Amino acid sequence: MFCSKDFSLGGFNFTIRPCQPEDDLATYRNMFIANDCMINIGKEREDEDMIKCGEEYCRGAFKAELSSYDALMKVFGNNDSVFWVLVDRDSNDIVGSVALERKDGNMGELRRMVTSHKYRRKGVGTAIVRFLLDYAKSKGLIKVNLSTPAVNIPGIKMYEGAGFLHTGDENYPLSDTVSVGIRKLSYDLQSHLL
Repeated sequence: MFCSKDFSLGGFNFTIRPCQPEDDLATYRNMFIANDCMINIGKEREDEDMIKCGEEYCRGAFKAELSSYDALMKVFGNNDSVFWVLVDRDSNDIVGSVALERKDGNMGELRRMVTSHKYRRKGVGTAIVRFLLDYAKSKGLIKVNLSTPAVNIPGIKMYEGAGFLHTGDENYPLSDTVSVGIRKLSYDLQSHLL
């Protein structure tokens, strides 16, 4: 079954492939912070609370599965769960990521979706999501869910354009003092033709 794919979009050549032990996770973490939607929207709005939410979110991710390759593999290295990196084949830089975490039964969760600013609004995010949905369907999943900050309007529009439906909103605590509004979306693999 496929787990990698080469494609070209917007004048760029990409490979999406599973994360490897030799991948530089420190560089990846820097890209992740630089492209976090809450940090960037907070800066645009001059909203210090939103920036703090983004920073708290990133700290939590780095303490958990993004702390090391081994930690990443504990979450995404089994049961059809995969953490993919998007590599610009011309520069060999990691410029994005997406993960599928298989949940109970035939459910999956799209996680850790990020694309560097340079590659946005060119169809790259949609191509990554389509790749993940094709993989999920090939593994017998019937539904893929995701959660994203409610302020991530461009991301929400991209997910909805790919066929995800809004299923609810909630307030998610990042720490004892910081919480963020979350939009929940779902894609029914049985009712969509990919």
